[in-house]
Amino acid sequence: GLIDVLTCAPENQDKLFDLITHVAQHLESIDDCLYFIVSKEVNNPTKVWVTELWTSKQAHDESLADASQQLLDILHEAMTLVTDERQRATLIRILGKGIPRE
Repeated sequence: GLIDVLTCAPENQDKLFDLITHVAQHLESIDDCLYFIVSKEVNNPTKVWVTELWTSKQAHDESLADASQQLLDILHEAMTLVTDERQRATLIRILGKGIPRE
């Protein structure tokens, strides 16, 4: 799993959120993406959170390698709105409600 915290100028939060939401819509057709959640921080208009769970790191990497140019352009545009270094946590799936059991 991955958790990204993207920081942007307050006036760009909605645009960044919308761009990442387009990515989420694309991922609905990819079975190896178990969930991809885009959230806004309630009391901080400079933050957009992205939480992902994949069947494997390889599946995540392959999804990026196989992405259409349109999707890559959307990701690039989104990253141009990010003002600080992206904060990323890579997680190991353990167990919890909503997590598929193997």
